[in-house]
Amino acid sequence: MTAKSPSSMLLARAPAAKAEQPLLPSVEEFFRLIGFKLRARLVNRCGSNFVVALAGIASRSLVEVKNDPDFNEAGVYAVLRFDKPRLAGVVVLQRELLVRVIGAMLGDDKPDERGDSDPAARALSPVQVRIAARLVKDMVQDLSQSWPGGPAPVVEADGAPGPARVISVEHGNEDLTVAEFSVSTAEGPYGRVLVTVPTSLLRGASAGRGPTKPARKPPEIARVMPVEVDVVGEMARLSMRVRDLRQLQVGDLIPLGRLDTATLRVNGKSVFLGEPGHANGQRCVRIKKRAD
Repeated sequence: MTAKSPSSMLLARAPAAKAEQPLLPSVEEFFRLIGFKLRARLVNRCGSNFVVALAGIASRSLVEVKNDPDFNEAGVYAVLRFDKPRLAGVVVLQRELLVRVIGAMLGDDKPDERGDSDPAARALSPVQVRIAARLVKDMVQDLSQSWPGGPAPVVEADGAPGPARVISVEHGNEDLTVAEFSVSTAEGPYGRVLVTVPTSLLRGASAGRGPTKPARKPPEIARVMPVEVDVVGEMARLSMRVRDLRQLQVGDLIPLGRLDTATLRVNGKSVFLGEPGHANGQRCVRIKKRAD
């Protein structure tokens, strides 16, 4: 298998999707960020200096991804669900990549040299399923956290990773944006990863902007204006043991400390802070700021 050289240009390996709206430039940066996070996780877990390069971005259908000869016979597939059950994507790992990543975790990342004529005939071991599920779970988290502007969709893994037959083609003709990553170290290539996202979701992403908050309408309080509330000006608060409280007599003095601040409470909730004083022969509180 010949390794593909990384490229910064968008690759059209399959016929382009119908151009309802063009994909935003931020989409390529989105997938590059996914590649950076994939590399960081591999380095942290394996201790090797991995290189993860974005080899290209293409538009494909789910059926085309499933039937890709580079992955179909010896690939590990995991179905992703975006927002709605019918919006599906996949993460696909080459079997050799998974085997070598597990080997790197165990300190032995030599290529699989068994040379089986039918790699797909070998069932995944429990360890392989567990590590593949861990990688997919990381990818789900990275997709949600790196979404290119706007509110991120809810992304979930659907079932355990497995061979190509885990993919249902019920909605196999829907457009997917497919990012292909090559993974390697100084010793050579490890394998490739496909990450696919429904194109309709990426067209709806806002470039470089977070989710917009709807304008808040001023509260309509006319209906509650006649309602009375309790406002208390509190200048001191202290704690006292029940024993001492029971011993209080008329004429006893209770020290309150410095009375240089006051708290205005509305129905028991602290609303304003101020300073006590006198005005027109009456005690008053000058409001200084709102309470935190």
